[in-house]
Amino acid sequence: MGPSTVIVKLGADGSVVLHEGEIYEIDSVKVKAVDSVCAGDVFAGALAVNYSQHRNFLNAVNFANKAAAIKVSRIGNHDAFPTLADMG
Repeated sequence: MGPSTVIVKLGADGSVVLHEGEIYEIDSVKVKAVDSVCAGDVFAGALAVNYSQHRNFLNAVNFANKAAAIKVSRIGNHDAFPTLADMG
């Protein structure tokens, strides 16, 4: 019983992921953080979009980390959300 996948976000220290019985430590993307508002929303949205398109969970976590890093390096809310073009 319980979830088979868990993500513990550790901010600048990255994330710990339990997925399919394995534990992974995922590094953060280093940026100068100026505004953390909505970073979790960006992470969750980017994770869902990337995973739904590519079906690779660990790659989706890395994609989400990059998206959240871009967001926290910008001031603002929705206007500071990264676009797919920003993701490179």
